[in-house]
Amino acid sequence: MFSIIIPTILRRPDILSSNLDILVGDEIVDEIIIINNNPKKQFNYSNPKIKVLNQEENLYVNKSWNLGINKINNEYFGILNDDIICCKEFITKIYNSKILEEKDTGLLGMNSLYLLDFGIEEDDITPPDSTTNIPPHFIQLKDFDTLLDWGSLILGKKENYYNIPEELKIIYGDNYLLHKNKNKKNYLICNLPVKHIHSLTVRSKAFEQILLDDHKIWTQILPDIS
Repeated sequence: MFSIIIPTILRRPDILSSNLDILVGDEIVDEIIIINNNPKKQFNYSNPKIKVLNQEENLYVNKSWNLGINKINNEYFGILNDDIICCKEFITKIYNSKILEEKDTGLLGMNSLYLLDFGIEEDDITPPDSTTNIPPHFIQLKDFDTLLDWGSLILGKKENYYNIPEELKIIYGDNYLLHKNKNKKNYLICNLPVKHIHSLTVRSKAFEQILLDDHKIWTQILPDIS
């Protein structure tokens, strides 16, 4: 069974709810943890699979992942952005490939260049068609530091997750996890029908400063884990 972790600041609860409709209907998913990083908003979605962890301040991305992982009960986990909408039973589709069961597999991740991307319009939040006969396939990663959006969806075993240094707030958490799994095989997920609403990314002076700080910290951490 899978535990799913989704951090959010609730900019678009309708998009989050659309993806939750898919997740709660997937029999292989029995636990969904929402990290609500917006102290001013509450998120309500009534389903026994879902647990909402309301925060008093924004934990940002990487610290939210750490929190979620430490709360899950299953062997397998998934980390999702709150700005993607996947096809029905997408976790089951990936699991049925058996790649996660291989002993030398580290993590699976998503990159928008390799997806069946069915539109990114903000007003189109219906789940993408899942009737395609093309099964997901996987490309083994070799270069961990040139990826974009890899952390939008990450799947793996809990034993292959490593707590990300808390000083990294938003970016490089996915790179950190890949480097910590460098002795295993890590993969890009391809041909998965997904809608990615990229415009939800926050852009402000404070946000840009955090990115600069994360980059500086990452250059200091990288030599120790490469």
